[in-house]
Amino acid sequence: MSEPIKIQISTPDGQQRVAWTLLGKSLWEALTQAGFDPGGTCGGRGICGKCKVKSAGQLSPMDEMERSLLLPDEINRGERVACRSTVLGQVTVTLPDERSAHDYGAVLWKTDSPGRVTCQRILLPGLDPHNPLPIHRRLRTALGKQDLMMPVETLQELSRMDRKGRPSLEVNALLMDGVVLRASRECARAYGLALDLGSTSLWAGLIDLESKETVAISSQPNMQRVFGADIISRISYCLENQDGLAELHQVLINNINAMIEDLLTTAAASVKDVYEMVVVGNPVMLHFFLGLPIAGLATHPCQGLFLDELTVTASSLDLNMNQGGKIVVLPQIGGFVGADTVSCLLNIPNWNKTKFILIDIGTNGEVVIGNRGKLWAASAAAGPALEGGQIRCGMRAAEGAIDRVIYQEEAGLAYRVIGNDYPRGICGSGVIDLTAALLKAGWIDSYGTINDKGRDQTIVQSGPDGEEFVLHDPQRAWPTKLVYTQQDIRQVQMAKAAIRTAIDLLLEKANLLPTDIQQVYLAGAFGNHLDPVNIVALGLVPQVKLDIIRPIGNAAASGAAAALVSLAKRQEAAIIQAQTTFVELADHPDFQSRFLERMNFEAIEI
Repeated sequence: MSEPIKIQISTPDGQQRVAWTLLGKSLWEALTQAGFDPGGTCGGRGICGKCKVKSAGQLSPMDEMERSLLLPDEINRGERVACRSTVLGQVTVTLPDERSAHDYGAVLWKTDSPGRVTCQRILLPGLDPHNPLPIHRRLRTALGKQDLMMPVETLQELSRMDRKGRPSLEVNALLMDGVVLRASRECARAYGLALDLGSTSLWAGLIDLESKETVAISSQPNMQRVFGADIISRISYCLENQDGLAELHQVLINNINAMIEDLLTTAAASVKDVYEMVVVGNPVMLHFFLGLPIAGLATHPCQGLFLDELTVTASSLDLNMNQGGKIVVLPQIGGFVGADTVSCLLNIPNWNKTKFILIDIGTNGEVVIGNRGKLWAASAAAGPALEGGQIRCGMRAAEGAIDRVIYQEEAGLAYRVIGNDYPRGICGSGVIDLTAALLKAGWIDSYGTINDKGRDQTIVQSGPDGEEFVLHDPQRAWPTKLVYTQQDIRQVQMAKAAIRTAIDLLLEKANLLPTDIQQVYLAGAFGNHLDPVNIVALGLVPQVKLDIIRPIGNAAASGAAAALVSLAKRQEAAIIQAQTTFVELADHPDFQSRFLERMNFEAIEI
């Protein structure tokens, strides 16, 4: 057996870490096995070229394929494609700062329901030597309850307090939904966790169940990304590897436990103080979370192992919370439309009285049409292009990403860069803005093709993916050469066609026209950063009045938080599920033809 090889790693926050690997492993494998995320969207298959890291040391020589995935400036800076670089000896790696510079989306929720937890101060009679009554009977009588549920630990603590000779016993009883969680000398706290399992990012909120206040929030990248950027890639990994499901489950549990640890540290709370968790996510992520087989979600018609609200014990998942607590998964709708969509709908004001469109734009987008209490939902396989994935110079919304592009006839294209430094890529909102700007300038036609006007008025060159625009700032030279290719535009067209076709077909199911719509809601953090003018101009959404397009932030997390503190919200979630018809777009006879029609851009003046 070969000796372990040392990998010295510099993290974005300046820390120095050490990982060990074996001779012949790829740098991507070494980093992911050590718990680091080198980036990328293909799960280390050597296709996307996004797992670029600055590295030095004993690595395999760069082959032509790897060289084609790197820009000359990146090669000069010592960057390598991690999954195409084999470790031959000691290596040093500097990880890029991929922490999101965008917030994860405002999580705004409110409920008028009373808190589920109360702390009652009770004076119990002491142990009467002439008529001794068990402490359990005395507590039950004091609370006026015939049936009293409590953990064994509470009886153990009461027994230590109940000494002979004491005339009375002052106890603070912590009750949730009428159940005694704990009885002790001091008034204890009870916390709950709201958890949104996104394919790309995870969000968790620690909530005081008595005051209903959010005391701490954490959001982190979903480390399952190293197995593939989208859920289809992760399903494939599970089916192709015997231990794939166990790996993805454990990575997710570790990810969540690290977030819980951060939350508890911030709130100065203990694991035993967390009694309940409400979880939302798409069906695949929920199956990964529970460690359930996903084979039924890999074939058509896709069907998971459960749809309705599901409650499991905390001890069954080895999570950092009270092991006597419970985990509640909100109901799902069907197909790939999961509890996260139901949770989003909990945020829609008067969802049962209005006509609206709800869109969660992502790799696996969801669309819901509401018509006065009746709902139709579908998933749209948009792919990662609208989030910067599968784009030649695409990247996450981090320092150095172009996130805004504006076209002015005299000045041309103007760019905004996160961090106000030189750009090194373009993120999802920038991709949408740039495409809309090229269309507005007339440099691409309605078919998305670079035309003569584009070639005359800007810099167009030939590249490995056909013609490509060279992005530049005439005021200052950029150290990194950025391009936007004909193939990039095609990726955007396919993504927008998937979402728009879903909207069109669901509107027909609901017997609505675009002019009937009263509100268009954009869910998710990404929706916060989209310009309504540009998404209408590209035909991503129908021609509606711009003032009815409203971002609602991380509505899935907000709904989970509301369902945590309000049993009425959980009942509402069940009603939403019952009122929603899932539509499998692939079964629609006109889906393919309608999709191809929506590939084109519409000639719209905004």
